Amino acid sequence: MARSAFVLYLLGSGAGCADLLGIPSDPRLVEAPEAPGLGESAPFVEQRAAVTDVGSDAVSDASSAGPVNPTGPATDGVLPAIDGLLPANDALAPANDVDVAQDAEAPPGTNPPPVDAGTPDLCGFGTPQRVLGLELSGTLWRPSLASDGSTLFLARSFGTDQGIFSASRSLPGTSFGPAREVVEVNGPALDGTPFISDDMLTLYLFSTRPGGSGDRDLWSATRGAPAASFQALEQLRGINGPGRDQVPSLTPDERTLIWESVRPGGAGDSDLWLAERPSRAEDFGSPRNLAELNTPAEDGGPSLSSDGRILFFISNREGGLPDIWTAERTNAVSAFGVATPVAQVNSPADEHDPCISPDGQELFFSSSRSGSQELWVARRECL
Repeated sequence: MARSAFVLYLLGSGAGCADLLGIPSDPRLVEAPEAPGLGESAPFVEQRAAVTDVGSDAVSDASSAGPVNPTGPATDGVLPAIDGLLPANDALAPANDVDVAQDAEAPPGTNPPPVDAGTPDLCGFGTPQRVLGLELSGTLWRPSLASDGSTLFLARSFGTDQGIFSASRSLPGTSFGPAREVVEVNGPALDGTPFISDDMLTLYLFSTRPGGSGDRDLWSATRGAPAASFQALEQLRGINGPGRDQVPSLTPDERTLIWESVRPGGAGDSDLWLAERPSRAEDFGSPRNLAELNTPAEDGGPSLSSDGRILFFISNREGGLPDIWTAERTNAVSAFGVATPVAQVNSPADEHDPCISPDGQELFFSSSRSGSQELWVARRECL
């Protein structure tokens, strides 16, 4: 089959194409006739492009692509362009090479490379806008957008009290409705920095309620359905230290936890820490310090992208008030690279508690740039 083209010509006549052309059992592979010599010509025929799903035997006909001369002049086995199907003056590869390139399968016992839904193409963030519609007074902290893209959890400080609230919106980019208190998780103590799990069934937060290990401890509450009420809070065992533990962020499978902590063994004021567990039903293992990111300054407020590769956090390592920083890694288990500030969203004011949306397109955070600590959002803009 050397110097031949695998092209399927569907004739416009009433006769069956398979009968006319002798199409083999695989309709993708048809040997075109050798091109006639120079100066010869062949009748023009109507070409209909054949669209084939290489994963099945299904073949569907596209609309007519117009007349074409499939056997026009050729020299030394080089065929002219056929209505966009083959480049002009391009020698065809041997048939076996084509088959190997298009239909090669992984050896038995091996898995194909995973499809990486991952973080979308990263474009810069646009100008931050105030989050509208919450109708809450007081100081607003730690936004956490649920996987449905509509439900937002946040913390509100008012006087000496701090509690968890939630609000919803119809579509990304639209205003949220009035926030309501999540009364079943709030108590007489401080409750803050919420994080909602990917399945929307577990709420993680810090609390100063009795029964903890230190100043602020990490707790969680579960529910049977996204519209149901949360059950009683339980402390995360093996995680909390004698100091401050807050701002949890978890991977979608809830097996990896990154949070902010002040405890012995850190690099400075507050640090980023990480712990893992075999499954959601088990306790987390020993915490380890994210030494590649921490500095003697304040480092905390983590938010991990849904693919586990990009971390947003706050730091005042350059002096002054905290800004939002980001760091990337090649996969969900490797070390993070060098951290850089997210210049598009930072201001001379206080930036805190970044939250990257599950689709990676929105960055929520708390900022005092307006004179009070409010929630803001910046959306990616691709030029």
